[in-house]
Amino acid sequence: MAETSLSWANSIPDLKNSQPDPLIESLLEPTAPEVADAINQTERLQNRHDSIFALFPPQPEVISCLVYILCYA
Repeated sequence: MAETSLSWANSIPDLKNSQPDPLIESLLEPTAPEVADAINQTERLQNRHDSIFALFPPQPEVISCLVYILCYA
């Protein structure tokens, strides 16, 4: 239990010196679902990666499995 108290107490100076997140002005304003969907769709298309797997380095075991499947199946 003492470790939990110490780790929490050690984080207080970090919290005091950290910067707050920017405010989201329109967070509490009512928005029609269609408008929210249109905004989300636009954001998804603008910030979309070509492939989710391109974000991660290739894994050797996956590559060897694919080679096995392609060559021996």
